[in-house]
Amino acid sequence: MKNEKEFKEYLSKYDLTIEYVKKKFEIEQVWNELIFTKYNNQVNLDVESIKKRVKQSLINKKVKNKVFLLSEILYQTDNKADSKKKYNQIISSINKIGFNNTANVFSISDTSKFGGDIGWINERQLSKNILEKIQNLKEGDISEPLIVPGGTIILKVENTRIEESDYNFEDELKKIIAYEKNKQFNQFSSVYYNKIKFNSKINEF
Repeated sequence: MKNEKEFKEYLSKYDLTIEYVKKKFEIEQVWNELIFTKYNNQVNLDVESIKKRVKQSLINKKVKNKVFLLSEILYQTDNKADSKKKYNQIISSINKIGFNNTANVFSISDTSKFGGDIGWINERQLSKNILEKIQNLKEGDISEPLIVPGGTIILKVENTRIEESDYNFEDELKKIIAYEKNKQFNQFSSVYYNKIKFNSKINEF
């Protein structure tokens, strides 16, 4: 967007206002602070295992690594029938308004406000299950729905590239630890949200 006017016009297409977006950001900021305060002491990382992974990658540092530019749609369902219905609804929306706009509407991930954009992810950072599902996808392809902690995820491969660079052990270790921590916080966030949702009651008068 070049200016606020263009942004407002974009939002109006989806019956949204800039005040709504600002409020959404405020709520997300408070929620993230709550999750961090509540679960920071429960984040558990196998640092030694991560160190071994990093050392192995450094041994093979001259081996070219594939890097994916990914977008995501993360959603939750209550049962198998609902899951199929939600998936069909999302695919229909992708065909009509595109993946990124659909992520704005359906995704419960923090990335939804950026059209589901995750950014560039090195194949070494991805779990074996996810890598197997996307490694043969072409640019623009969408993955099958994958069950992950916190719900079901659909990934889109926006772009790919091959990287060959000399990794600094400490820098690489910090990046992977930060990535793993963030993944755990997202899992805690989904679990806590579902707990609140399950225990909440709406009284109609």
